[in-house]
Amino acid sequence: MIVQDRDARLWEVTPCKARGYEPGAPVWFRQFTVSLVGCHPGLGSELLFVGDGGTTEPNDAARRCGAEATLFWRPTDWLTLDASGAVTHARLHDVAPGQARIPNSVDEVLSAGAVLAPGHGISGSLRVRPFGAAPLIEGGAYA
Repeated sequence: MIVQDRDARLWEVTPCKARGYEPGAPVWFRQFTVSLVGCHPGLGSELLFVGDGGTTEPNDAARRCGAEATLFWRPTDWLTLDASGAVTHARLHDVAPGQARIPNSVDEVLSAGAVLAPGHGISGSLRVRPFGAAPLIEGGAYA
């Protein structure tokens, strides 16, 4: 397949394979829902963002390993609280030593929020989502 970007450059794109697994388990209690999921995908090629061109380009193969935990709690009919956290170890595969970091790949993400719905068509929510650091280049340098 041939793909043309907005600068009229042509790229030959070869379909790549992806293999992996994602086991998980939800658990329900009366007012709680808890889930834990793990993942381990391997990609034949990683698409990397090129900031100067505003495009993505295919790069080396990559492997990822991660886990995510999520909790929902509804203590009353009008209030729902939730929280989640995810960690990921993402690296390019078969590259030069010290060049395995995937640019812009975040290692950890947290999220928490509250939804208030007292009734009469009134509702509101509050959410916070901090992201961990992400390397800017394959060598692992941060801003």
